[in-house]
Amino acid sequence: MWLRCRDLGVAAITYDPVECDDFRNYTRDHPPQRWREMTPSQRYALARFVYEMQVGDVIYVKQGRTIVGRGVIAGDYHFDLVDLPGDLGTRWRHQRHVGWCSDFGIREVILGKQQNVAIVRLTPADVTLVEQSPTC
Repeated sequence: MWLRCRDLGVAAITYDPVECDDFRNYTRDHPPQRWREMTPSQRYALARFVYEMQVGDVIYVKQGRTIVGRGVIAGDYHFDLVDLPGDLGTRWRHQRHVGWCSDFGIREVILGKQQNVAIVRLTPADVTLVEQSPTC
């Protein structure tokens, strides 16, 4: 998924219960009905992606212990009817335009205690750790 998102200039997230729900039609206080079918960590990640990320925010892409990309949010949340196909037919329609940094080197870094959470706000110390880590 990372290479496809990088090539298309987007960040994308999805969870099966709400993969077809356009969040521009809902508010944080009035989510789609199937919102309750997601786990708390899924709701947390999707809410951060849809409602909290702002144009200009720097984001990192993580695969396991490896930070593989850095980008800057370049657009508001959008629901793309042109699917980003994923494994097992998953549709990655919840997207944001991102200016991915082409000169960012891959780094192996452990950040925080929750390694399996999809979206985590980094502290200034976390950002320094990522940026000062040697590239692989």
